[in-house]
Amino acid sequence: MKRYHSFKKFSNYIKILSSNDIHQVLMDEAYDEWQKNRDRWSYSDFINNLDDLHRKAVLIGNLNYQVENGGFKQWDFNGYSEFIDEVLDIIKEFAEAKSEYHDIGMKVYNIVDEVREFLNTDAELCERAMSAYNKGNVDDFLMYANELGEIDFRTEEELLDCLQEDYSDEDMTEDELEEILEQELNFELRKIYNRIKDLCFELFDRFDNRYYEINEEFLDKFGQWLKYQMEEKLFHERLREFGQESFGEEEQF
Repeated sequence: MKRYHSFKKFSNYIKILSSNDIHQVLMDEAYDEWQKNRDRWSYSDFINNLDDLHRKAVLIGNLNYQVENGGFKQWDFNGYSEFIDEVLDIIKEFAEAKSEYHDIGMKVYNIVDEVREFLNTDAELCERAMSAYNKGNVDDFLMYANELGEIDFRTEEELLDCLQEDYSDEDMTEDELEEILEQELNFELRKIYNRIKDLCFELFDRFDNRYYEINEEFLDKFGQWLKYQMEEKLFHERLREFGQESFGEEEQF
C-alpha cells in the first residue's frame, strides 16, 4: 500500500517549522489525507499509511484529545487503544531523546502502561460482566463479578439461597415466595451491575486525574521534540540533495 508522504518540497518543511503548533499542523495534514481516502480506509489503514512523523503526531494527539474530552475510557471505547503498544513506544522514545524530556515522558509512560495493564485485567472483566448481564447470562455475570471482588458468591443459585434466608420466617405460599425472590434477584443483580459500572469508571478516573496534572507540560515538550525531528529530517534531505547534485543525479522528492 502506498505510504503517505506530505513533504514534497523543502518549502513545506520551512512552512511547518515556522508554525507555532507543529503538532497540530502535522495532525491536520494527516487528517486531510484521510478525508481523501475515507471511503476505503479504516482508522488502522489511516495510521498505517502515515510516515513516521505524522504517525507519532496523530497517535499522541488522539490520545490527548480523547482523554481530555472523556478520559481513558473514551479513548479505549472509541478504539484508539488498538495502538497502545505503539503509543508507549513513542512516549518512551520521546522520554529518552533528551534529559529535559525524561521525567515528564516517564510519568506519562507509566500512566499509559498502567492503563494497558488495567485494560487487560479488571477492565476486561468489567466489560465481560456487563456484557453477560445485558445478555441475561446470570451465572457468567456473577462469576465475573466474583472475580472483581464485588460479591462472595458465584452463581444464581447461591444468590437465591442468600435471599431466601431473609424470608425463612415469612408466612407465604411457594408461588408468593418465588415471585418475591425473582423481584429481589433482579434488584440485587442490578445493584451489582451498577457497582461494577461505577468501579470501572472510578478506576479509569484514577488514571485520568493523574494525566490531567501533567498533560500540558507533556504536549509542550512533545511538540518541541517533533520540531527537532523535523529539523533533522530537513537536514538529511538537504544532505541527500547535495549528494545527488554533486554526482549529477536528477533531483527526486
